[in-house]
Amino acid sequence: MKEYGDNIIQLEIEKQKLRNLEDDRNSIMQKYLPGSKSIDILKDINSYIPGSKNKKRTAFDDFMIELEEKKILSSIDECEKNIKILTKRISKFEQPLDKIKGYEKRLYLYMLKGNNITQAVKRVAEESDRSERTLWRYAKRLRRILIKYEIDEKISIFL
Repeated sequence: MKEYGDNIIQLEIEKQKLRNLEDDRNSIMQKYLPGSKSIDILKDINSYIPGSKNKKRTAFDDFMIELEEKKILSSIDECEKNIKILTKRISKFEQPLDKIKGYEKRLYLYMLKGNNITQAVKRVAEESDRSERTLWRYAKRLRRILIKYEIDEKISIFL
């Protein structure tokens, strides 16, 4: 279950990358369109298109050209797509938490923290003063539950 923690870390990295890209986009926007707080490109594009008499390049054209040269818009789209994928993966791991109770839940929580099943059984046995042999029964039940949620399979960690 190390994948769960790795996905959370990767999600935070993607969110930070997205914030940096948006900051870059905003700084370029201030360079060409000073005073603008944000631009919805598809919504506001008509206000920046030159009229039929004026065929000169506008500041908006320069803004879009620089964004395309630096590939900022495509990088932002890619980051948003990766964030959606990682969010789905994380929610898939968290989905069984609502359904399981007791020792199975405690075992699963340790597994989500990066422990393998053997380490989780040892820790829960120490905490609850139960034998490891008894807890292996709960581990088998947990495995059946996780198979129902299709979590037993190896999931590629990185996008």
